[in-house]
Amino acid sequence: MYEDKAGNIWFGTDAGASRYDGKIFQTVKMKEGLDTKGAPSDSTHVSTYEDELWRQNDINDIFEDKTGKLWFSTKGSFYVYDGITATAVANPNGKSFVNVSSAVQDKKGNIWLGGKDGLWRYDGRAFTNVTQNVTSYIYEDKKGNIWTSSENATDRNWVLTRYDAKSLTDKNPAATEIKPKQKGNKGRLFGILEGNDGSIWVGSMSGAYRYEGLIR
Repeated sequence: MYEDKAGNIWFGTDAGASRYDGKIFQTVKMKEGLDTKGAPSDSTHVSTYEDELWRQNDINDIFEDKTGKLWFSTKGSFYVYDGITATAVANPNGKSFVNVSSAVQDKKGNIWLGGKDGLWRYDGRAFTNVTQNVTSYIYEDKKGNIWTSSENATDRNWVLTRYDAKSLTDKNPAATEIKPKQKGNKGRLFGILEGNDGSIWVGSMSGAYRYEGLIR
């Protein structure tokens, strides 16, 4: 769920992005724009994962940028919504991003997205691939550092990574990796949140972690 600047509540579903304005629900379908009549009563869920339309409309994450545009991370691709049409964003090779899990806009206006294709930074003109490791979640702390949870392609273990705020625009930002005690799928990391004291909290398959290593 996500609340935009106008106070609308957005829900990421497996059949598009649903917006509630306090009175009615409206549905944004990828490649179809805003359905002002709402979701049709006879709509059905397509359970076949290979079905392209279903993947494009299965929403993983929603956020609003500084200009008021909404960005939808889906199992199919990455979309930007201008209030009328949801348009797929292509990677540097002209192809769609695949299974984008999370995306944020940092304090400087850069957009970070992570998923099956790794972690990417978009400065408004071009995309830069920061790592090819599968990235699950992205978070910016109060100091402007970017934190991610990702799966190492070498040993398939999960790691929490902190990218230093001062080097975010570098081709290879300075990164600090923090490895959980659990290995494999048990060590898989999900949501990230900063505590009032600067500690970093991370959800995992084996419980919650609290990291204090960078508290000043």
